[in-house]
Amino acid sequence: MSCTRFFRVLIPVILMFFCTQVQAASTEWFKNDEISLRVIAGGYVDNNNDKLLQMGLHFTLAPHWKTYYRSPGDGGLPVKIEWTKTENVEAPYLIWPTPTRYVEVEAVQSFGYKDELVLPIYAKVIDPTKPVKIALKADYAVCNEICIFFKKDFELEIPANHSDDASKELINRYVSYAPKATLPEGFEITEWTVSNENKTRGTLVVKAKTNVAFQNPDLIIEGPEYFRFPTPEVTLSQDKKSATFEVNYQISQEGKSLLKTPLNMILADGHKAIEKSVTFADISNKGGQLLYILLVAFLGGLILNVMPCVLPVLSIKLLSVIKHSESHVSTIRTSFLASAAGIVSSFLLLALLVTSLKAAGTQVGWGFQFQNTTFLVLMVLILSVFASNLWGLFEVGLPSWVGNKLASSKKANEHSLTGHFLSGVLATVLATPCSAPLVGTAIGFAFSQGALAMFAIFTAMGIGLAAPYLIFSLFPAMVKKLPKPGAWMIKVKYVLGTLLFITVVWVSWVITGQHGPATGITVLFCAALIPTLLVLGKMLPASIPHKWVHLVIVLVALIAFAAPTVISTTIEKPTTLTEWVPFDKSKIAPLVSEGRVVMVDVTADWCLTCKANKLLVLDRPEVVKILSNPRLVTMKADWTNPSEEITAYLKSFGRYGIPFNVIYGPKAPEGIPLPELLTQERLENALEQAGLEMNK
Repeated sequence: MSCTRFFRVLIPVILMFFCTQVQAASTEWFKNDEISLRVIAGGYVDNNNDKLLQMGLHFTLAPHWKTYYRSPGDGGLPVKIEWTKTENVEAPYLIWPTPTRYVEVEAVQSFGYKDELVLPIYAKVIDPTKPVKIALKADYAVCNEICIFFKKDFELEIPANHSDDASKELINRYVSYAPKATLPEGFEITEWTVSNENKTRGTLVVKAKTNVAFQNPDLIIEGPEYFRFPTPEVTLSQDKKSATFEVNYQISQEGKSLLKTPLNMILADGHKAIEKSVTFADISNKGGQLLYILLVAFLGGLILNVMPCVLPVLSIKLLSVIKHSESHVSTIRTSFLASAAGIVSSFLLLALLVTSLKAAGTQVGWGFQFQNTTFLVLMVLILSVFASNLWGLFEVGLPSWVGNKLASSKKANEHSLTGHFLSGVLATVLATPCSAPLVGTAIGFAFSQGALAMFAIFTAMGIGLAAPYLIFSLFPAMVKKLPKPGAWMIKVKYVLGTLLFITVVWVSWVITGQHGPATGITVLFCAALIPTLLVLGKMLPASIPHKWVHLVIVLVALIAFAAPTVISTTIEKPTTLTEWVPFDKSKIAPLVSEGRVVMVDVTADWCLTCKANKLLVLDRPEVVKILSNPRLVTMKADWTNPSEEITAYLKSFGRYGIPFNVIYGPKAPEGIPLPELLTQERLENALEQAGLEMNK
């Protein structure tokens, strides 16, 4: 045999061998006149500490035929996969590329795909050194002028460490077509409002922006089947960097309203798309809903006065007024008005700060300043001085910028409006880690609206928090009816000082959670050392200048501020009675598709209401038993430190503060949000509603 003839025989054999190896991890094509379908495997990808197997359903469609997205629109059937057998993988899930809107005769619309499609599939590999075996049933429809439904079984064995570059490239291309949570270039949905809703229809307006001009934007809305969202009317700004979508939606089921219905939106422009879950606020022309929200904000602010974060400040204020109850009525009135002004001004400053940060593209939430370590250290130092002052360790006039005149100098309430004003500022600062009933509703509305609504709602909440001060300023004679000054006030001051010191320890604990125990202990030690130095300064002989004491105090304060940077260490979060896994939004849908129920708890070390929920509900033995159900997965989203992922997740539900808990399940795939204050009954009802069987 000549060399030429030898290679002519050998080369096809080699090619056949390699082709066989590649196809070993892909099924044969299932073909008919309308569509061809197979399962392909690209290979393994790393995801944190896990190995994921990358697969895909590969469709090719005849001209004019299409198949359908998970929300098919007015007709069609979404592609569904039933896993009949899996070996060495778990939790497989689909990724849906952004669909195309198809408008048929008489405005009938559908969402789907033509020509070619890959539905990417990812699954966690249990042992990457062993092969993977899968068996699945694909259920799908293809339509042209008629619709045909298919069911096809596939089986596939994928070798360990398999890699097919061609399949991987094809799968990755369609993964890139899927909507993202966020995109660069300022591509985002900024506002969403509902107006003029009645029993059968309403108007939905959604605004979006981008730093790069829109080409052909579309808004795809997914919601319950009793809502129908026709093709939106799109208005572009002159520079095409802003878009307004107006949708005149229909309601087919009596009693349903879009106002409390979470929806999923996809903002698409070509292959660029983002996905966002939202709830809507009513801004009807009468403005009734806005007035309602303002009332909710006022009541929420009022309730904050009895929260453990704020109550000590109000108590100290009243104690200080009792001490000077014989003062002139005008003096009492102006002192309370100054405190109220401090509260309202602080809320207006917060509104300005939040509006500015939002305009700059930063995602913020209620209590965001407690994620800033410098702010926390400052709070520890100031509150420790206040506590020591109430304990009577010193009676010196401190700089007014720290507001020490809250309860120290005998003439503070008579002559220092600055001290009263700063006491109101302190009340506001201590209110922000609390999310009292009604606060979440008001804040959620405010953060989803423009600057005008933001300022109006924050002002209403500030007036609510300032209401007790305003009442005493309107009726200063009420002070005369309070208990007369006496020895009992010293005991009350000790109690209030202890409450403030508990706050100092709590804030130090928050710092510990962010930067480790060494940092928290150092800051707490500095906080205790500063009032000690103030006491010692009073005991020093007159020959020693006080400036040296002040210099040492400044040095100690600088050490406290430097500690988080210099000695920061990681810390293991304490174990809890319930086994909580780290929050991962991408895992929720796959778990629900398996029939599991998922509970997400968004919490933070600085959130006192979160601590109350944990103590009073989540850590109770009967609740721990419920949460230990093997069908229930409990996820913890720790917002102690800033997290864009968690902030975006909260925002998707129209929430901007914590605590926030939501339950997902087969009967509630979009999630059931729970109120800020949990009860066992509400938790059990939501779990049952989501599909978890309760053993009662």
